[in-house]
Amino acid sequence: TSATVDALVRELGGGAVSDGRAGAAASKSGAAAEVATAIGGRHNDVGAHKTKAAVMAPPQPAGTAVSPAVAAAIAAVRKGSGGATWVLLGYEASGTQLKVESTGTDGGESLPAAFDPASAQWALLRTEHEMGSAEDVVRPKVTRFTLLSWVGEQTPPLRRAKLTTLRGEAQEVLSPFNEEKLNLSSEAEAASALREAAAAAAAAC
Repeated sequence: TSATVDALVRELGGGAVSDGRAGAAASKSGAAAEVATAIGGRHNDVGAHKTKAAVMAPPQPAGTAVSPAVAAAIAAVRKGSGGATWVLLGYEASGTQLKVESTGTDGGESLPAAFDPASAQWALLRTEHEMGSAEDVVRPKVTRFTLLSWVGEQTPPLRRAKLTTLRGEAQEVLSPFNEEKLNLSSEAEAASALREAAAAAAAAC
């Protein structure tokens, strides 16, 4: 009958509504779980990315490292310890690590002859000049430092090319300095550079 049909429809409709509410609740729970999983996955991805980036990132430079002997020789020239006025640096067999070739206390007089015609070298020269006149009781000194870069005439071409990358490191190790004499290649050029350094010290007084 029509009454029976209506009752069945109402019963089925109510069941459908009830099932729909349960399905919606289940759907919401599932969606929340998916969101939580997705967020967790993204966090894991970010963590993995950071870990990978940390492993692949190159180490940051921490300045140019030198041997204790090099550091001590440079410090002696800076302070004038033991009368030191210059230090000459060359390179170890590796070609990149600086080493002490020789030092001097003669104001640089013997430095030009100390350069090696087949090598690339660096020298730090300390120049002093007294201010005032001989009659002055107190005569303060003006101290200047000159960096000399040497590329001997017999230096191999490949070694010359390498110096463009080594210059910055040598300048860092021997800094600070008042002036720089670049790419000296003969004893005569070195002697001229030393005379200019002495003149500059005198002019500063």
